[in-house]
Amino acid sequence: VPEMLDLQDFSVAHDIVSAQSKDLFVKWGIAETQSKIKQDRFVRSLGRKQIIIEDGFIRSIETGLQGSPALSITVDDVTAYYDAINCSRLEQRMQSDHLLSHDCIERAKRCISMLREFKITKYNHAPYVDSLNLGSNDNKVLVVDQRFGDMSVERGMADLKSFEKMLVRAIQDNPESDIVVKLHPDALISGKNSYLDGFEFIKEIDRVIIVDFNINPHVLFEKCSKVYVVT
Repeated sequence: VPEMLDLQDFSVAHDIVSAQSKDLFVKWGIAETQSKIKQDRFVRSLGRKQIIIEDGFIRSIETGLQGSPALSITVDDVTAYYDAINCSRLEQRMQSDHLLSHDCIERAKRCISMLREFKITKYNHAPYVDSLNLGSNDNKVLVVDQRFGDMSVERGMADLKSFEKMLVRAIQDNPESDIVVKLHPDALISGKNSYLDGFEFIKEIDRVIIVDFNINPHVLFEKCSKVYVVT
């Protein structure tokens, strides 16, 4: 983190005295734990700046649960990008009349092209398999899972019912299509749960295909005409 933020002096403050000498405070995520609430109050009392960091959109090779280090982070001085309750600095910028420079737009286009060419996603350990068999119907829609209890779901103003509603809607709206349900990568690791792996009724529907193995999402994007997500 210090290297990513280009900080010259970075340390963990273990007491109030040492914390008072800090110019900038860093908080990982926006979960309302006692330690984070205490830090927020302390930072406000000092009148200092605080930034919120989170895993970047292209996070790592393997998942965080597998111990793979983060290759990128997001930085926001208001709230995390997935917070639907408060307006992050990123959201403020997107809703403003701010115009990107020509160089920035061209750089973005190059990045998008590279993401497509090299099949880059948040995690990048899953194989890209051209010959994947996903049911007999030519028409397919993709339903995307998330890790159970993830803060992006809670602060995205969603819950288990949201995922059930999404799944049922996908099945009802697409009667002639195969429904491809991609479980979250963390659900494939022993002891971890996701939202969609708990709905037993989908196992009784022939045209629902559950992807309970690691596969590069780009394979599914290329085979599916529609994508359903919660947040």
